[in-house]
Amino acid sequence: MYYIKGAFLDADKAFEVLNGMKTYEMRVVQKTINTLTLAKIFDAHPDINVSCPALPDSDNYHHCKNNMHLGLPAALFTIDMEGNGHRAPINRDGFKQFFDMLEPAIGMQVSLGQTNTVLCAQP
Repeated sequence: MYYIKGAFLDADKAFEVLNGMKTYEMRVVQKTINTLTLAKIFDAHPDINVSCPALPDSDNYHHCKNNMHLGLPAALFTIDMEGNGHRAPINRDGFKQFFDMLEPAIGMQVSLGQTNTVLCAQP
């Protein structure tokens, strides 16, 4: 809290912190459920490679199920469209179109520690 709100909290900031703590667990659990849902949706697409420990084909699936709270993953996963052994990578235009279609629902920015869903693309 020191880096976000400052060294000394006034009444308004202290209220925000206390109020946010009440719903913190619920927000984090919902975010991890959303992560798992999005990872499964992307994994169903043949041209997208997904790296998420909560997916059964992941090398870390067993560790996620045994060690993570409720067996849910961290609220972060990666995707790539670089192809694999039997198919070529998605071309640059297809890559751009994919991310343009996500933009209304998912912000294209880096936002560490926030509750909004963001995407950072590296073409």
